[in-house]
Amino acid sequence: MGGGGVSSSTVSPDAVSAAGDGGAAPVVAATQASRSLLERRFPQEVWRRGEPELRREASHVLISHTPAMDALELRFERYVLLATAVGDGEQIVTPAAMLATLQQHCGVVPSEVVIEVACPPHDLCLTFSTEEKCSEVLLSSMKIKCCRCWIQFSRWCRMVRAQPGALEYKS
Repeated sequence: MGGGGVSSSTVSPDAVSAAGDGGAAPVVAATQASRSLLERRFPQEVWRRGEPELRREASHVLISHTPAMDALELRFERYVLLATAVGDGEQIVTPAAMLATLQQHCGVVPSEVVIEVACPPHDLCLTFSTEEKCSEVLLSSMKIKCCRCWIQFSRWCRMVRAQPGALEYKS
């Protein structure tokens, strides 16, 4: 336990590591030590990483769309309506109250529609069993009242809650 010291070193491709006794110990590095593996393998791609000023201002993102997603979207476009209560908002439009209103004004029976609470800005999501009933209710938009509010119907579309936005650059 006398005179000997314990030293440690960190392997770094572009630096000299410090030894435990305060001296510098050289570290064996590969050729072109300052370049990363990505820079050596794909030199044409290096300018795109880490330097936002060298990027193009506009870019495109590809999001895959499966056949099952297309089928679901087609079904929603034909059979789903979004209902929005237009008015003072003193009373909340409930699915039960909407069903009663649709029975009274449009002749919709409970077995023909499923009514769910939707995300803002819409109040309810109505899924119909037939395209004819869906279209019939759509034509009654802003013509019926439920819970002292006019009801506006609109067809579902994939952009219903979408808004344009830029993707932030992250390095």
